[in-house]
Amino acid sequence: MVSKVWFVVTGLVDTQRPFEIISSNMTSAMCVYSALFMSFTWMVQPRNYLLLSCHATNKSVQLYQLSRWAAANGYLGDKEPVTDRQTPTAPPVKA
Repeated sequence: MVSKVWFVVTGLVDTQRPFEIISSNMTSAMCVYSALFMSFTWMVQPRNYLLLSCHATNKSVQLYQLSRWAAANGYLGDKEPVTDRQTPTAPPVKA
């Protein structure tokens, strides 16, 4: 259980890091992993709500990271990819 909590903690710490280091493959794998284990923890009797909440939180954090990656690479809407270490939500800098 403690190792599952560390997935969440490291995911939350990674939200403060630059989006250039986000691995789309690993983030997607963590989303699938958390979704599978959420269903597993729901089906097992007696239900382990603490583990379920841990996986749900991890899935939320990983989906947020995946959205940061998608926004930075121009996959969301008709926006241009982010360059020069701009945040995905910041307007482009005009010189």
